[in-house]
Amino acid sequence: MARHFSAALSPVTGAARLRNLFESISLSSALSLTKSKPTCLWNTRPSTTTAVAGPKHCGSGRGMPVPSSALIPAAPASPEYKARLKAVAEAAVKAVRYPPHGLRGVAGATRASGFSQIKDYTARANDEICLLVQVETIEAMGRLEEIASVEGVNGVFIGPADLAASMGFPGQPTHPEVRAQIDDAIDRLKKIGVPSGILTMDRAHAQHCIARGTTFTAVGLDLSMMLAAAKDLAGTFGRG
Repeated sequence: MARHFSAALSPVTGAARLRNLFESISLSSALSLTKSKPTCLWNTRPSTTTAVAGPKHCGSGRGMPVPSSALIPAAPASPEYKARLKAVAEAAVKAVRYPPHGLRGVAGATRASGFSQIKDYTARANDEICLLVQVETIEAMGRLEEIASVEGVNGVFIGPADLAASMGFPGQPTHPEVRAQIDDAIDRLKKIGVPSGILTMDRAHAQHCIARGTTFTAVGLDLSMMLAAAKDLAGTFGRG
């Protein structure tokens, strides 16, 4: 599969919010080496569901809800939690597609449709969506192929920080055991022909992942880059 290596900032437009039951997640934009296709990113953790959309392709710019039946909170190691992992991926597929193939809300003059300037947008949107599910717990890693093989899932994004925490290494995404899990996930996804991706600001690790097979690799965060530039500028004028 060809890679698109022109790095671009991809704005994140929203996070699904489920009051009193689930955390709200807000993700920063990331500088990515990625395929050029409309993208939605969906977190497969039943307790924290996130829908991330590009500005023209995944709805009105708001987080997209999924059926509550797929999102019942459960302890991460419980059978119920593991059973829900595939269900959340299936719900995500429906959430990013218009009826009759899904339950995405149909609206007219939204940012997704270029404020109604994109001709036949509603009719062709289902065929243009790229859904990436985010896998970031050791339990989800155990069912990686099952999640990745859900029809309508176009790729899997691996979350190193949360994966590390779920493995008992909070704050240690570079731990050797975490890195080994990431390598294993990339290999397994490559074996079944499903694109994989990751976010890492470690340039050497980013190159390692690309060489191993990731096809969408986030290599920086907008806020981190802005902070670094601000510190550099302040230091230039003796304010650092």
